[in-house]
Amino acid sequence: MQESRTDWFMFGIAALLAVFGAMMVYSASAMFSLKETESASQYAYFYKQLAFTGLGLVAMFAMSRVDYHIFQKPWIVYAVVAGTVILLGAVFGFAPINGARRWIRIAGFSFQPSELAKLALPIFLAYWLTKKEEAVASLRETVIPCLIGLGLLGGMVFAEKDLGTTVVLCAIFSAVYFAAGARLTHIAAVAGCMVVGGAGAIIFAPWRVARLMA
Repeated sequence: MQESRTDWFMFGIAALLAVFGAMMVYSASAMFSLKETESASQYAYFYKQLAFTGLGLVAMFAMSRVDYHIFQKPWIVYAVVAGTVILLGAVFGFAPINGARRWIRIAGFSFQPSELAKLALPIFLAYWLTKKEEAVASLRETVIPCLIGLGLLGGMVFAEKDLGTTVVLCAIFSAVYFAAGARLTHIAAVAGCMVVGGAGAIIFAPWRVARLMA
């Protein structure tokens, strides 16, 4: 196994963006924090975001030391997908928040499994498209299995009333599949179905229409 090297330039850019994001959270949440803490602190959300930012940077650094070839092992890929599916299903065992079941809440902390889907999908797609490199244009061997992966993860996220993340997953699918050298006709067909499906999801959900019009 080759020794992994950390790209410090990319790490620095990511760190700067993460810190900038934490500052934006403070800017947007200071007044809410004062209200919820009865004027005790305006930094409650900022500190929480900063803590998770630190954990995220540590996790990113740790992953940069891992040889990416490990994700070519089938059992690891399927374990990541299976674990994500289990967590996506687990959210339905928790009370809804603002009418949607998207979060797992334990000991005062909330976690959104749909964020894991953003990692699980490209890991699965990269594994499968590498495995079927000579048959990227095959509907039976490549297109349909990849769409099943998207449908499984994206469908569960959509069931959580999270259209935004569903759209992100569709974009990830299109980008990875395009990078793998897929036929433009296949990409156009899939993209067309996504657009129609997304439009339908908005039109037939009055609260989504109201949000867009607000």
